[in-house]
Amino acid sequence: MSKNTKNDGMRNSIIDEYRNMSLIWYFSMGSALLLFDRLFKDIAIYYNIFDISLFSFNLKYDYFINYGAAFSIFSYESFYIPKIIAVVSFFSMFFIYRIARLRYNLKEDIKWEVFVLSGGISNLIDRIFYNGVIDYLNINLIYDYSFPVGNFADLFIVLGLAMLAKTWYLNYDRYISFLEDRKR
Repeated sequence: MSKNTKNDGMRNSIIDEYRNMSLIWYFSMGSALLLFDRLFKDIAIYYNIFDISLFSFNLKYDYFINYGAAFSIFSYESFYIPKIIAVVSFFSMFFIYRIARLRYNLKEDIKWEVFVLSGGISNLIDRIFYNGVIDYLNINLIYDYSFPVGNFADLFIVLGLAMLAKTWYLNYDRYISFLEDRKR
């Protein structure tokens, strides 16, 4: 009996060590995504040079400060709109953090939460220092149709939220039963 207890304790310490290493991995991945976006934002601010044309697909590097919400909604300059958006962004990131904790406790991969959080933090930094988000990617998909200007942080957020929605759709029953068990 004591031999089993010793093996269980050793196995649990290995699992704990693995979980600590995975936290370091998630932190490193989030930091790399954040730095990647910040680098391109700095290039947009200081240099503003980039133009690629492939067939009918054009990618232009345009410097633009978005004072509104996503896709320049509420983009008129007002004192309160950027502040309200910053507060809503903060609470949204807190909600995503709580989802990440839930999924981490279920021993699931939380890389999509890391994508959303790193993009959200980068855009929140912009809102604090520039009173708006620095957008620089202008994608022209078809001839003269211009998609809204965005940045890599926006792409991280959209990709992360899409994959989270898919994950929640596929595992909804498991998450609900876990939450109900925690309430008991």
